[in-house]
Amino acid sequence: RTCYNQRLESFAEYKVIAGVIMALFCEGKTFLLVALTFLVALPWEQVELCELNGSVANVELTSILEGKVTVVERGGMRQLAHSEVHSLVFARPKLQAHRGASITLVDGTQIFGSSFQLQNGRAQVGLDENTQCELASSVVANVQLQDLTDVQQTQWQAITSSAITADMLVIIRSPESLDKIEGVVQRIDDEAVQFDFDGQIVNAPRAKLAGVRFYSKPKTDYPELKAVVEDRLGGIWRASDLSTVDESTVQVELQGGQSVTLPRAMLAKIDFSVGSMKYLAQIEPLQQQIQSQFGFKQLEGPLNSLFGMHVIEQRVIPGQAPEPELEFLGRGKVTYRVPQGFQRMVGRIQMRPKGEQFTPSRLIVAIEEKVIWQQELTDRSVYELDLQVQPENRLTFEIASTTNLALGDVVVFQGLKFTK
Repeated sequence: RTCYNQRLESFAEYKVIAGVIMALFCEGKTFLLVALTFLVALPWEQVELCELNGSVANVELTSILEGKVTVVERGGMRQLAHSEVHSLVFARPKLQAHRGASITLVDGTQIFGSSFQLQNGRAQVGLDENTQCELASSVVANVQLQDLTDVQQTQWQAITSSAITADMLVIIRSPESLDKIEGVVQRIDDEAVQFDFDGQIVNAPRAKLAGVRFYSKPKTDYPELKAVVEDRLGGIWRASDLSTVDESTVQVELQGGQSVTLPRAMLAKIDFSVGSMKYLAQIEPLQQQIQSQFGFKQLEGPLNSLFGMHVIEQRVIPGQAPEPELEFLGRGKVTYRVPQGFQRMVGRIQMRPKGEQFTPSRLIVAIEEKVIWQQELTDRSVYELDLQVQPENRLTFEIASTTNLALGDVVVFQGLKFTK
């Protein structure tokens, strides 16, 4: 009863207490077997849970299944929808593994592998000496086989972004030059790339190649992006779905149609925010105008650096996830296009002058020139913003002075974002 009424700080205590309770009913080897099985079967790990509302907490991750993230925190077990979670951050250091290949998939997934081989339409990628994954060659866009100079890297990027009609070998001609030939890639091993060049089979030494491009028909109907998984090697996996298989592995369904299984020990972060939110700081304004005695004037040239909307450095607030901030200098207007699929805008507004002397301002928010929110800003108070918006509509922020002389007007938009 004492254990039952005691507030438990984490589920690890549940497991320990359960083991003690087992001791009351089991004896000798039976107790050891049952208790150890129970304790080992639930090796849930500590992760940092960042929610979309800005809260951050250290929790124990139990599962990711059917669009839900289940964790255990101080108050007990809790289940959140993917749309409520910003990210899960795993407390593991980055790995400095040897990069034998940099692989880009057709859906934009970026993999850094210690090895890459291909045969019979299947690619084998070694993430490290203990982790292998298999991919269909049809989902591979290109493979960079070795480090390149800055000049070569620029050429490689141009080659990989150009249109092609067949597979392509990219050959190193000199430290300043790459060349390319088209054909069909048949096999890649540690020593060479077998290539069909106009009916002639060529075994090109791998050491002389910058990389390989694979031809595939352009595809645009990818499933919706649900999460971005970052591994400890710096790889980025674009997931249309993901779930925990057991206590040690995660199943990732990639946008390109490939399913891979990754060890939890390789994970650095799972970002769920990519499909459910978009920061205003990530969107280019349609136009910016500065207000003068003659009316509004388009911001251009040197005026852009002195007035208008600018992204400023993220502030880290204890207990909250870091979010980008924007500041508007002076008086004027800035207009954005509400991104497709988003119907809500949330964030915080604050007058944050550079000095002690400033004049009050009025912030006006309008959709298609219809005012939906306005607020007098007379001090450094923070105002919460939670507004309904319409996709594709023009969203305008106007900062107007309440006096004839504007002094020190700086309005800051904290973590302003669109959500679904």
